Amino acid sequence: NATGAVAQHVDLAQGWTWFSFNLQYGEMNFNDVFDLLGASSGDRIIAADTSAYAQYSETSGWVGPLTSIPITNVDMYQADMLESASFPFVGFVVDPDITSVEMDAGWNRIGYTPQVNMETVEALSGLTPSPEDQIKSQYGFAQFDATYGWYGSLDYLEPGIGYMMHLAQADTLVYPSGVGRSLEPILDEQLPEETPQIACPWTVDQNRYLDNMTLTALLESDTLGLNNPEDAVAAFVGDECRGIARPVYIPEIGAYRIFIMIYGDQSEPITFRIWQAEGDLTYQSGTSFNFKSDRHLGSLIDPVMITRTPLGIGDKGYIPEVFSLSQNYPNPFNPLTTLGFGLPEDGHVRIRIFNLRGQEIRTLVEEDFSAGYRHIIWNSQDNAGHQVPSGIYLTVMESGSFREVRKMVMLK
Repeated sequence: NATGAVAQHVDLAQGWTWFSFNLQYGEMNFNDVFDLLGASSGDRIIAADTSAYAQYSETSGWVGPLTSIPITNVDMYQADMLESASFPFVGFVVDPDITSVEMDAGWNRIGYTPQVNMETVEALSGLTPSPEDQIKSQYGFAQFDATYGWYGSLDYLEPGIGYMMHLAQADTLVYPSGVGRSLEPILDEQLPEETPQIACPWTVDQNRYLDNMTLTALLESDTLGLNNPEDAVAAFVGDECRGIARPVYIPEIGAYRIFIMIYGDQSEPITFRIWQAEGDLTYQSGTSFNFKSDRHLGSLIDPVMITRTPLGIGDKGYIPEVFSLSQNYPNPFNPLTTLGFGLPEDGHVRIRIFNLRGQEIRTLVEEDFSAGYRHIIWNSQDNAGHQVPSGIYLTVMESGSFREVRKMVMLK
């Protein structure tokens, strides 16, 4: 407007959102800043000092220690919303050159004062980082390596986002001003072009949980360090997906790494699944550990190895190493039973049922199959569609030179 004031639009998702302000207006009283936020009873705002919070009540409005503390633009805030909401905050542009973000050793919850997106490397250029220092948002993180600098899934810092930063030693961050850049945010089409990827079968709600932890990993493969960037690794608690990442190629080391953010509650058991885009196959992993808030595992040079358990019977894409005819189940049965058979290569398969006199009762299978493992059900009927009597029957499978016999019992 005519006074030079501008508006920052703050978008808060349902659940948790980390956010910050890059404008200044007056004393930044809590109720002035959040006056236009359409809150619901039970909504909360938590400050960088997590003991300071405010909670909304339809009868009393905002109450809590945070309501008496001025809002700052160097701190990160966390909102816990019953429904998504957005609100404008009008103020004057902060000059990053003269706005210092003081940080202690350990974790710090910080704001982002520039008006433009910046590459993480540039935004943090005023720091003197130590190996394995880390910065993270809700959606990505970057870790410092003494040789290779900042690396990870957090490529840019953005206005309006709140960040957490872990330092080995206290430091002061002064963001570059971004002078000479447009004040418009970088649009998606202005970011480096990414190759379209096949959608993986899982999704994760990144706003459901307040806490997260991070992992720098490598997917175990026959050729160590080589991964497919279309594949995906997902973290799970039970059957709920808590984090997804794809292998990212790091030119400086000539290898792939996986940078995954995992969301959860303290001490929950984390397991992993691996999705192979080629063939749409899902593998289990033997890698597991307990969730710990703000924990980080692995590094660029020493990543956590995520193992991949071979496919087994019942898994899509499983191809056995040898021909096989499995024992039927249930056994004894009445009137239905299931038989499984495996082929290590494409071939013709014939499966027949005989009685103890050697008479053929039923031809279950007589066709060509590709390699894999399959199941077939016998309904206790012969080739004419008549129910067979109780007794012992023999299942015979033949494929090329392979022949196997299984005994089964039908009881009425």
